[in-house]
Amino acid sequence: MMRLSDKIYQACYPIWEQCNHHPFIEGMIDGSLPLYKYRFYTMQCDWYLLEFARTLSLGMLKAPDAEVEYFFLEQMNATLADHKELYKQLSITEEDIRSQIIHPDNAAYASYSRELALSGGLAEVIASVMACYWSYKILGEYMHLEMTEDTPEIYRGLCEKFYDPYYAESVDRMIELIDDLTSDCTEEELDRYTDMVRRCSQYELAFWQMCWDYRP
Repeated sequence: MMRLSDKIYQACYPIWEQCNHHPFIEGMIDGSLPLYKYRFYTMQCDWYLLEFARTLSLGMLKAPDAEVEYFFLEQMNATLADHKELYKQLSITEEDIRSQIIHPDNAAYASYSRELALSGGLAEVIASVMACYWSYKILGEYMHLEMTEDTPEIYRGLCEKFYDPYYAESVDRMIELIDDLTSDCTEEELDRYTDMVRRCSQYELAFWQMCWDYRP
């Protein structure tokens, strides 16, 4: 029987590839993406990542031991890391963050992930964040290969964040954990977890489209 991570990769990689080749990403790589779209992306991410950190905090509560609990604490802290320099570059103020309107697609993704994480044990928590973790690792690898001298420095920052040994180790640890947690699951149960990550992956693709469609 296949490991859960193998089933997830098989089911979700085509969606993650669509993310890699989305016009928003291609625009970042060749420098044609309007800065206002990236500003919108950054602000919407700020709200989503706060919800994401709350989901990771559930991993701490449901962790089977201190090592896993500390891992989720580290991930939560990394998610909430200071972005003031990027906000300065994009002229984003605290008032902009507080007053922004959260896009319905963004809110729907956060709501689904939160409900998923609350619905079961640690495996459900990891399933709810896996699409974000894994797809951004693949995105970082793709951007690293495709970036040229025409790629603006501000867009290179996204690649550098996710094309990073620490981030890769974090993704690998998430994969290892969910495989261990589901090693005794039936095929039907593995399919259920795979569907969770597939749906989150579809939300990831919708997020890129949401930001691409934005007009000030």
